[in-house]
Amino acid sequence: MKISTRTAAGNRWLTAMAWGMEFVADPGRNIKDTLNDVSVITTPPTPMNRGMYIEGTYNATTETKELKTDLIMIGRGGHGYSTSEEGEIDPITYPHAATDAGLFSPTPWLIRKVTEDLTGEMKAKYRLRRTFIKDGELYAAYFGRKIDLSRNEITEVLETVADGKVISTRPYELTANDLRPQKTPLDTESPGVYLRTYASFDLIMTEEEVEEYIMACTTLYGSPNKAIISEIAYCFGKDKPVTKMYSTNEGSLTQVDAPANTLEHVCTHVMVFETAYKPAIYTGAFGETKNIGISEPLYGTR
Repeated sequence: MKISTRTAAGNRWLTAMAWGMEFVADPGRNIKDTLNDVSVITTPPTPMNRGMYIEGTYNATTETKELKTDLIMIGRGGHGYSTSEEGEIDPITYPHAATDAGLFSPTPWLIRKVTEDLTGEMKAKYRLRRTFIKDGELYAAYFGRKIDLSRNEITEVLETVADGKVISTRPYELTANDLRPQKTPLDTESPGVYLRTYASFDLIMTEEEVEEYIMACTTLYGSPNKAIISEIAYCFGKDKPVTKMYSTNEGSLTQVDAPANTLEHVCTHVMVFETAYKPAIYTGAFGETKNIGISEPLYGTR
């Protein structure tokens, strides 16, 4: 069952935007803080900043209006299993609460040896870089992937829902009558009709990207069976240039120049959580259209 949950951080951001206020980043809600947990990066380097970017800082006064939902994170903690009397194993879904600020078990999209790090178009797609040690070598793991917003547009529809399922959809367009509405008696309302406003994008993982994910989970967590996507986080924030990074040597670190055209995501907060269940070793490549927005009962709530 797919369950979508809008978050407290997302609601606070939208409220700030609607009222022309600053979105003040609460350090306790920045999902990047969780990426240093030992359950996520099981073998961190020493010192912990070894090979890491030196990120820019978010300025609420000047940059609130530049925030946007443009990053996806994935995790493998949104499911469990039960065994039937016949011995069949059934997945169990664990949805997120609106007050959650992080994934149950975030996983990287891909990893690279730091000496063979991402470049060019590949580098432009990924964010939230963290370093770790494996077999004595320094690796980089990328936990965020950019959303392609180039074809994004707002869609408005009227949906009729019955028994939790959409049974009809029709486009909504503003008319002169909507500007001059007529009163509707309470007993003639339309239960189950919702105005839904959303923007869409395609979430695609190619065969090559799925193999990258399997390799990342195998390297970090010891088994390709760990490569399950059972929770998705659609995050808002903004990109900022990175000009400096910490050196990759052991011992005392120095600041060195970062590679050209390096960007990192700042003020990263979850806008919407979504449940999923995709065991990568079985599903292979996949593509889905995601619709992220807001649904409102046609006659409001009481």
